[in-house]
Amino acid sequence: MLSHYAYLDTTDFEVSRAYHAAARFDLRPLAPVGRDGHLSSRVNAMFERHFQLYFFSYSASIRLDALSDNANYVIPVRLEAGSTGHDVARFDGRIGSPGRADPLLVPAGYAHLGLGIDAALLRAHAELLLGELPDKPISFTPDFSTDRSLHRTLAHLIKHAAEEEEAEPWSLRDPIRGQSFLSSVMNLLLLHQPHSLSHLALPGAGPAPRDVKRVLDYIEAHLDRPVTLATLVAVGGVPGRTLNEHFRRFTGLSPMAYHRKRRLEAAHRALCAGDGTSVTDIALRFGFNNVGRFAALYRQAHGVTPAQHLRR
Repeated sequence: MLSHYAYLDTTDFEVSRAYHAAARFDLRPLAPVGRDGHLSSRVNAMFERHFQLYFFSYSASIRLDALSDNANYVIPVRLEAGSTGHDVARFDGRIGSPGRADPLLVPAGYAHLGLGIDAALLRAHAELLLGELPDKPISFTPDFSTDRSLHRTLAHLIKHAAEEEEAEPWSLRDPIRGQSFLSSVMNLLLLHQPHSLSHLALPGAGPAPRDVKRVLDYIEAHLDRPVTLATLVAVGGVPGRTLNEHFRRFTGLSPMAYHRKRRLEAAHRALCAGDGTSVTDIALRFGFNNVGRFAALYRQAHGVTPAQHLRR
């Protein structure tokens, strides 16, 4: 995965250690490296302003520690070979927070993905979502296990992003796609993973139909484009956590999930009416710039692909 972003491919342990240090990680073998200094390391890495996406594997079991000046939250995902590529493996790991020792143990022979999120970006998103600016870095409970549905969802989100990058390099540089991916991950972390500001993520006191009504009206008027959480929060006029709670109470979905559902429904109506020359035409008309992703979402909702529906 991430083969377009080759960062390191070496059998020299010292070279590998230097490259990891440049990425603000300390690499330590769990068994002594032989006299020849042989340790095969393969790392593909996409370095962006506010996030990093990694694919890494080693010939020997190693320990990775974030250096003290590493200002990123790090989520690891273990992979295993599947019938059509890599699958998410069962995994007990740790979510890394800046300024805290959260070592990751990587057994020999296993490939991993890792997502690093810039602390400043998560802090700004926390203010938007929780309605309060943190006065110090947020620290997450490190426990991470794919036995939990939350962590499985996070793992599959990260794997899907890596697969999209493999198929279409630099796709996450698209502002809408990149922001949508990072917002989904940060929403899950801030609303469901225990952290030092979890008390702010508790449900509000009562419903406020006006903020929901404003956002519903806005969504219905903008079914032809994707929108950001920041835009919906601004339209609602309440903190993100309040809007999310009210929206779930009235619709059973988050604002972003509801907006996507309504766009899919609009696309479905257009397909049923034959109102379009192709699936791509209809997908783009309703703001789905990734036609493959649109097809997958459509099939999940309706049991058939949009192309199959269009041919009926």
